[in-house]
Amino acid sequence: MKRLVLFFTALITVLGVVARTNIKAIDVHSHIVTDDYLNYLAYNDALMADGYPLLLKQGLTEPIDIDGNLSRLYYDLAGGLSVQAIKMLLTVTTPDHIMFGTDYPFVPVPILEKVAAKVRNEIIQDEQLGQYADDIIRNNAMKLFKTEE
Repeated sequence: MKRLVLFFTALITVLGVVARTNIKAIDVHSHIVTDDYLNYLAYNDALMADGYPLLLKQGLTEPIDIDGNLSRLYYDLAGGLSVQAIKMLLTVTTPDHIMFGTDYPFVPVPILEKVAAKVRNEIIQDEQLGQYADDIIRNNAMKLFKTEE
Protein backbone atom coordinates (compact mmCIF):
# COMPACT_ATOMS: atom_id res chain seq x y z
CA MET A 1 0.00 0.00 0.00
CA LYS A 2 2.86 2.38 0.81
CA ARG A 3 4.30 1.99 -2.72
CA LEU A 4 0.87 2.64 -4.22
CA VAL A 5 0.45 5.83 -2.19
CA LEU A 6 3.94 6.98 -3.23
CA PHE A 7 3.12 6.28 -6.90
CA PHE A 8 -0.11 8.29 -6.74
CA THR A 9 1.55 11.07 -4.78
CA ALA A 10 4.32 11.37 -7.40
CA LEU A 11 1.85 11.33 -10.30
CA ILE A 12 -0.45 13.85 -8.69
CA THR A 13 2.50 16.08 -7.77
CA VAL A 14 3.71 16.17 -11.39
CA LEU A 15 0.22 16.85 -12.70
CA GLY A 16 -0.33 19.47 -10.02
CA VAL A 17 2.87 21.28 -10.99
CA VAL A 18 1.82 21.20 -14.66
CA ALA A 19 -1.58 22.63 -13.70
CA ARG A 20 -0.26 25.48 -11.59
CA THR A 21 2.82 26.63 -13.50
CA ASN A 22 4.12 27.32 -16.97
CA ILE A 23 6.53 24.39 -16.68
CA LYS A 24 6.52 22.22 -19.77
CA ALA A 25 7.02 18.61 -18.72
CA ILE A 26 8.07 15.88 -21.15
CA ASP A 27 7.15 12.24 -20.77
CA VAL A 28 10.15 10.54 -22.34
CA HIS A 29 10.11 7.22 -24.14
CA SER A 30 6.34 7.31 -24.54
CA HIS A 31 6.55 4.74 -27.32
CA ILE A 32 6.10 1.56 -25.29
CA VAL A 33 2.77 0.70 -26.83
CA THR A 34 2.14 -3.02 -26.59
CA ASP A 35 -0.83 -5.04 -25.42
CA ASP A 36 0.92 -5.52 -22.08
CA TYR A 37 1.53 -1.79 -21.73
CA LEU A 38 -2.08 -0.94 -22.61
CA ASN A 39 -3.25 -3.51 -20.04
CA TYR A 40 -0.90 -1.88 -17.50
CA LEU A 41 -2.43 1.53 -18.26
CA ALA A 42 -5.93 0.12 -17.84
CA TYR A 43 -4.86 -1.43 -14.52
CA ASN A 44 -3.41 1.89 -13.35
CA ASP A 45 -6.58 3.71 -14.42
CA ALA A 46 -8.53 1.34 -12.17
CA LEU A 47 -6.07 1.92 -9.33
CA MET A 48 -6.24 5.67 -9.88
CA ALA A 49 -10.02 5.56 -9.66
CA ASP A 50 -9.66 4.03 -6.19
CA GLY A 51 -6.42 5.67 -5.06
CA TYR A 52 -6.98 9.30 -6.02
CA PRO A 53 -10.18 9.72 -3.96
CA LEU A 54 -8.38 8.08 -1.04
CA LEU A 55 -5.54 10.61 -1.29
CA LEU A 56 -8.08 13.44 -1.52
CA LYS A 57 -9.97 12.16 1.52
CA GLN A 58 -6.77 11.93 3.57
CA GLY A 59 -5.75 15.45 2.56
CA LEU A 60 -2.67 14.25 0.69
CA THR A 61 -3.60 16.12 -2.49
CA GLU A 62 -5.94 18.74 -3.90
CA PRO A 63 -8.44 18.17 -6.69
CA ILE A 64 -6.61 17.93 -10.02
CA ASP A 65 -7.90 17.63 -13.57
CA ILE A 66 -5.84 14.54 -14.39
CA ASP A 67 -7.02 14.16 -18.00
CA GLY A 68 -6.61 17.86 -18.69
CA ASN A 69 -3.11 17.91 -17.27
CA LEU A 70 -2.06 14.77 -19.13
CA SER A 71 -3.02 16.61 -22.30
CA ARG A 72 -0.63 19.44 -21.36
CA LEU A 73 2.39 17.15 -21.11
CA TYR A 74 4.70 16.71 -24.08
CA TYR A 75 5.43 13.19 -25.25
CA ASP A 76 8.82 12.11 -26.58
CA LEU A 77 8.91 8.93 -28.65
CA ALA A 78 12.65 8.29 -28.43
CA GLY A 79 13.74 4.98 -29.84
CA GLY A 80 10.37 3.69 -30.89
CA LEU A 81 8.21 6.18 -32.71
CA SER A 82 5.41 4.39 -34.54
CA VAL A 83 2.04 5.19 -36.03
CA GLN A 84 0.46 2.99 -33.35
CA ALA A 85 2.20 4.91 -30.54
CA ILE A 86 1.14 8.26 -31.99
CA LYS A 87 -2.49 7.17 -32.27
CA MET A 88 -2.46 5.96 -28.67
CA LEU A 89 -1.04 9.28 -27.49
CA LEU A 90 -3.69 11.19 -29.45
CA THR A 91 -6.23 9.73 -27.02
CA VAL A 92 -4.69 11.92 -24.28
CA THR A 93 -3.09 14.87 -26.09
CA THR A 94 -2.91 16.85 -29.33
CA PRO A 95 -0.48 16.34 -32.25
CA ASP A 96 1.56 19.41 -31.28
CA HIS A 97 2.55 17.70 -28.01
CA ILE A 98 4.05 14.60 -29.65
CA MET A 99 7.62 14.57 -30.89
CA PHE A 100 10.30 12.29 -32.22
CA GLY A 101 13.06 11.80 -29.68
CA THR A 102 16.50 10.85 -30.81
CA ASP A 103 18.38 9.41 -27.83
CA TYR A 104 21.30 11.49 -29.09
CA PRO A 105 24.24 11.18 -28.31
CA PHE A 106 23.71 7.52 -27.50
CA VAL A 107 22.58 6.72 -31.04
CA PRO A 108 24.85 7.82 -33.92
CA VAL A 109 23.53 10.63 -36.16
CA PRO A 110 23.47 8.55 -39.38
CA ILE A 111 21.21 5.98 -37.71
CA LEU A 112 18.96 8.70 -36.29
CA GLU A 113 18.58 10.27 -39.73
CA LYS A 114 17.61 6.93 -41.28
CA VAL A 115 15.11 6.18 -38.53
CA ALA A 116 13.58 9.66 -38.73
CA ALA A 117 13.19 9.40 -42.52
CA LYS A 118 11.64 5.92 -42.27
CA VAL A 119 9.18 6.91 -39.56
CA ARG A 120 8.30 10.17 -41.34
CA ASN A 121 7.36 8.15 -44.42
CA GLU A 122 5.20 5.82 -42.31
CA ILE A 123 3.41 8.79 -40.76
CA ILE A 124 2.87 10.46 -44.15
CA GLN A 125 1.26 7.27 -45.47
CA ASP A 126 -1.26 7.21 -42.62
CA GLU A 127 -4.49 8.96 -43.62
CA GLN A 128 -5.13 10.31 -40.10
CA LEU A 129 -1.56 11.39 -39.27
CA GLY A 130 0.02 12.37 -42.60
CA GLN A 131 -0.51 16.09 -42.15
CA TYR A 132 1.44 16.02 -38.85
CA ALA A 133 4.55 14.17 -40.05
CA ASP A 134 6.95 17.12 -40.14
CA ASP A 135 5.60 18.51 -36.89
CA ILE A 136 6.07 15.23 -35.04
CA ILE A 137 9.46 14.46 -36.55
CA ARG A 138 10.92 17.94 -36.10
CA ASN A 139 8.80 21.07 -35.76
CA ASN A 140 7.17 20.35 -32.39
CA ALA A 141 10.54 19.93 -30.68
CA MET A 142 11.89 23.04 -32.41
CA LYS A 143 8.94 25.07 -31.06
CA LEU A 144 9.14 23.57 -27.57
CA PHE A 145 12.86 24.27 -27.25
CA LYS A 146 12.64 27.55 -29.18
CA THR A 147 15.35 26.39 -31.55
CA GLU A 148 16.11 27.70 -35.00
CA GLU A 149 18.15 26.08 -37.71
